[in-house]
Amino acid sequence: MSEMNWDDLRLFLAVARHGGLAGATSETTVSAPTLGRRMLALERRLGDDLFVRSARGYSLTVSGEALLHRLAPVEATLAPLGARDTGYRVKISAGTWTTFALCQRVQELSEPKVQLQFIAADERLDISHREAVIGIRNQRPDAPGLACRRMKEVTFAAYGDADHLPWARVVGQTPSAQWVQRASDGHEAIEVTHPRNALDLARSGVAKAVLPTFIGDASSLPRLTDTIADLSHDQWVVSHHEDRFEPPVRATLRRLYRVLS
Repeated sequence: MSEMNWDDLRLFLAVARHGGLAGATSETTVSAPTLGRRMLALERRLGDDLFVRSARGYSLTVSGEALLHRLAPVEATLAPLGARDTGYRVKISAGTWTTFALCQRVQELSEPKVQLQFIAADERLDISHREAVIGIRNQRPDAPGLACRRMKEVTFAAYGDADHLPWARVVGQTPSAQWVQRASDGHEAIEVTHPRNALDLARSGVAKAVLPTFIGDASSLPRLTDTIADLSHDQWVVSHHEDRFEPPVRATLRRLYRVLS
């Protein structure tokens, strides 16, 4: 028992109470395939069968009944500690502008008992190691163990009140920052360290900025150029191939697809 963690035992209790995976899924919000794998792993660690599996469900073995009786008082003691649980946390990692747009439509993403956490980062977080649950990327992932879905193309253009204004130049290594660095070479520019400040300068009428068209067009700023071909890219929604089957993650992914489409 010393090698067990409470989460494994909590899931065991749910499967035992419901006599199968389907009912336990509704209680725990863990998918049936994941529950099945976790119960097999628990049995391997204990070196004993806890369930008899059949088409009718999961019934307890003698060892399973013994474990259930041992855990019942422990669950009663620990249950109050989970009373303030805020729900399943889904971390969504995306670039600055995509995060900005998602935050504006958070009501469309909200799911009961799911706590959303937005991580605005231009560097990629490692979904394989669960640094994020869902990532929105500008390239198709090639790492093993990841699932992805291609969304619409993201395009960029220059925006501002007039073409003669200085560039709002973001200090950074993103493709759009590097494009403005080249375009503004030898010309007046105002440097900022955060992409959102480039939009602030453009809205103030003191600079022009390169923005994703889904941001620039929504800002009502005049578009000064056609879309910049060098900056266009596909958008990919990425998740771990196991996590995507968890009901809270699956529900959040469905809502995210609708918003990004």
